[in-house]
Amino acid sequence: MSGVCVKRFFKSHGTMHRCFCKYKRAVFLWYNSGYFLE
Repeated sequence: MSGVCVKRFFKSHGTMHRCFCKYKRAVFLWYNSGYFLE
C-alpha cells in the first residue's frame, strides 16, 4: 500500500472511532438517566 492509502485509511478509521466513542458515551448517559427504569 502506498503512504497516501495508509494515511487515508487511518484518517477514516480515526473518524469512525471518535464517532463510536461519542455514540457509546451518549448511550451510557441515556441509560444512566433512567429511561429504562420507567
